[in-house]
Amino acid sequence: MGSRGEQEPDGRSRRQVVITLDAHEVADLRAGSDYMDVHSSGFSGGEIQGQLMWNPLEEAKFFVNQAYFDFLSRTPDADGMVPTENARHD
Repeated sequence: MGSRGEQEPDGRSRRQVVITLDAHEVADLRAGSDYMDVHSSGFSGGEIQGQLMWNPLEEAKFFVNQAYFDFLSRTPDADGMVPTENARHD
């Protein structure tokens, strides 16, 4: 996990935290099992909290299905999905 602090124009500080997940943690995120509780010096009991949700746009299958629908107005053929999914690695 990495952290980087920045200063807002009004003098308040802001921190961005980057969390690297392992395969088990990604599975938990996809299942909707992750929850975040943020504490600060002003709100030691918890300032904000909520459930973390997986973004389906990160899934190759969703991306490919949506591209077929947007550009061809149809869903992809089953045979065409495997090579297309394998070609998208980011």
